[in-house]
Amino acid sequence: MFQPKSTFSKQFTERLVKEATDFYIATKTQRTKTTVDNLQFKADSIERKLNRKTYSVASSMDVNLNPARSAAGVSTEIETRDKIILQTMYLEVIKNLELSKMAMAQETPVIQIVDSPILPLRPQRVGKIKGLTLGGLFAGFICAFFLIGRRYVAEKLD
Repeated sequence: MFQPKSTFSKQFTERLVKEATDFYIATKTQRTKTTVDNLQFKADSIERKLNRKTYSVASSMDVNLNPARSAAGVSTEIETRDKIILQTMYLEVIKNLELSKMAMAQETPVIQIVDSPILPLRPQRVGKIKGLTLGGLFAGFICAFFLIGRRYVAEKLD
């Protein structure tokens, strides 16, 4: 029959190990996680700007269909250049983000629970005959050692 104390002890131990493991992993990877979060924020920001620039280039190309107006083509060229710069920045940020994620994965410690707590087994009682037999044998050995030791000491003193 299981006692409530033993279930509490088991759950307490499991929770304590989980909290300690989570805290250790969080403190070990805190700096790398901050870097990954910053790079992810930059990547998202540049992606939004790149999407806006792509729509801007497309709309300015639609407006400037008349080849006689070459001055209007300058704005399209600037928009295209800005889009290419944003694409390059986005690719670099994504590359750095992936490298940081890999570094974080390598830095994250792997903790494996080798032996989880188990509830105590039900007590098994020894029968009366078996207990008397084993107790008698044990008492006999102790008496024999005591008598042999006493005789040995008496011979050494004589």
